[in-house]
Amino acid sequence: MGDFLRKNSKRVYNIYTDASFDRNVKRSCIAFIIKDEENKILKQQSKNIRSKAIGESEKKAIFYAIASAYEYIRKDKNIEVVIHSDCQGIVNELIHIHKKLKDNPKESPCSEREFKSTLAKLAKIVDNIRFQWIPREENEEAHMLAQQSYRQWLKSANIHNIREFMVKDLDYTLAKWNDLLNLECLGLSEITKDIRGIIKKIEVGNIKSSSL
Repeated sequence: MGDFLRKNSKRVYNIYTDASFDRNVKRSCIAFIIKDEENKILKQQSKNIRSKAIGESEKKAIFYAIASAYEYIRKDKNIEVVIHSDCQGIVNELIHIHKKLKDNPKESPCSEREFKSTLAKLAKIVDNIRFQWIPREENEEAHMLAQQSYRQWLKSANIHNIREFMVKDLDYTLAKWNDLLNLECLGLSEITKDIRGIIKKIEVGNIKSSSL
């Protein structure tokens, strides 16, 4: 009887997700940490992405976590995954999507094409996964991973990729562009010098986005 219970009881893995977001360049770093039933870290991952807002970033972090959860559950149906986020609105949205998939797996509960393949995976593991909101202080590890990864990206950034992000958002207004000059306080003086030159040329009408 004891062996039967052990074989049929699910092992709970916890995935903690978070995202950092820099509105100046609409750049974000998403992160997640996977822990097994003994609270041992199995995997931690971060990824720098373009994003329009922090909510979008938080959602992408969760969808990346779902894709990883799928791989664990696909190999072992006795694993149950709980995905945690400190963004309550996004967690509520995922709980709603989860319920819709459980009620009708063939009907897509989300119109966003970007998440189509991940939702297909979620539909296959819907009985082995759930979503839970946690307060920020309980999500410190994922929070720090996202923050540190973004800082590392910023340190390695050069004027070419900073320009690339700026070009795609010329409608973001020059006023907000000037916020980028705060990079100088991070020791990136060469980048800020170049940005000042770009802004000056745009202000006098001597440059187009295609020439940046």
